[in-house]
Amino acid sequence: MAIGSICALELLILLRRERQRRYRMAELVRELRSSELAVGQALSHLIKFELAAGTPGAGYHYQQGSEQLDAICEQVEAVYVRKLVSLIRALLQAPDEKLREFADAFRIALKEK
Repeated sequence: MAIGSICALELLILLRRERQRRYRMAELVRELRSSELAVGQALSHLIKFELAAGTPGAGYHYQQGSEQLDAICEQVEAVYVRKLVSLIRALLQAPDEKLREFADAFRIALKEK
């Protein structure tokens, strides 16, 4: 999932709202009032799912992977504006992918014994 954190959500909305602008990492950290580590991780996820593009030297920007994906992002932004608390609650309650992978690794190891 590309939007696995509040930082990724806010980063997506920021980049999407100003599609023509390219942000350097320091600008993103300042705009989101976050750490370089958190913004870097969120940016990596968005790039992986083709929602952002760029390089450290040239800056980062929103990338419309497809019209369908852009329409979903538009809906997410609308929910963000109208129901921010509910959206944040849903993100915080979502299962952690790394934790699930860790638990799955133990299940596989137990089945092999």
